[in-house]
Amino acid sequence: MSVGDRLARGDASAAFSTQSGISDFENDLIFRPEIVAEKYGLTDEEILKYQQERITGAKMPDLPTVALRQQEQEDRQDAMKLGFVVTDRRLGSGAPVTAKKPKKFVEKQYQVLKPILDRVLVKRVGLDEGLELLEDGSVRDTRTGMIVMTAQYREHHNVGIVLAVGDFVVMGGVKTPLSDVVKVGDRVTYGDYNSEVFHMDEAKVEKLCDAVEINYEPDPEGLRIVFVQDIRGIESPIVEGQ
Repeated sequence: MSVGDRLARGDASAAFSTQSGISDFENDLIFRPEIVAEKYGLTDEEILKYQQERITGAKMPDLPTVALRQQEQEDRQDAMKLGFVVTDRRLGSGAPVTAKKPKKFVEKQYQVLKPILDRVLVKRVGLDEGLELLEDGSVRDTRTGMIVMTAQYREHHNVGIVLAVGDFVVMGGVKTPLSDVVKVGDRVTYGDYNSEVFHMDEAKVEKLCDAVEINYEPDPEGLRIVFVQDIRGIESPIVEGQ
C-alpha cells in the first residue's frame, strides 16, 4: 500500500514512519498506544518495557503485527503441503526454512551390491604378519630378509579379499562362469589403475567380511570394483583337513 493510500485511509502512522525513519511499531507506540496491545499482541508489561527503552534512546524493533504473523503461518503451512521452501526475510537472517514434501512411497531396502559381468568386489587388506613395509614403499619378508615387492611395482598393485563376484567372463570366445576363475573369500593381487572406488554402508561390509570369516577393519577409502582381467594372482584360503 502506498503512502498516499495510507493517508487517504486516515492511517496516522503514514505521516511519520517514512519521513522520520521510525518503524510502524514505534510510531504506534508514540501516537496510538491504545491499539498497540491488540495490534501487536503485547502485554501491558511488554508495552511499558518498550516505552522505557524508547525514552532511553534505544532503537525500537519493527515488530510484525498479529495479522501478519497469522498470514505468514498460513503461507508456511500451504508451502509445506506443496513442498516449497519458505524464507522469512522479515527477521533479517534470510535463513531458508525448508518444508519437505511428504514422500509418496516408503523407502525401499536393497540387498548387498553384486558385481556384473567380469567384475569382482574387493576389500583391501594389510600385509601378512611376516611382511613389512619399508620407508621407500617396498615390501620385505622379515623371515628371509628378501624384498618381495619393489616400491615401483607396489604402487600399481594392491592386495584384497574378494567379497562378491560377477556372473561370467569371456576368455578366448568361451563364456566361463566367473566363480570358476575367482571365488568369494580368495585373496587377490590386482592392478589398481583400472579399479573403481566403491563406498558401501559399513554394516553391510562387516556382514560380508563375516561371511568369508575375515576380521573386519574399516577402510575410509572404500572397497574396490576390479575387472577380473586386472587380477594378477589368486590365493585360495587353506581349509583345515585338506
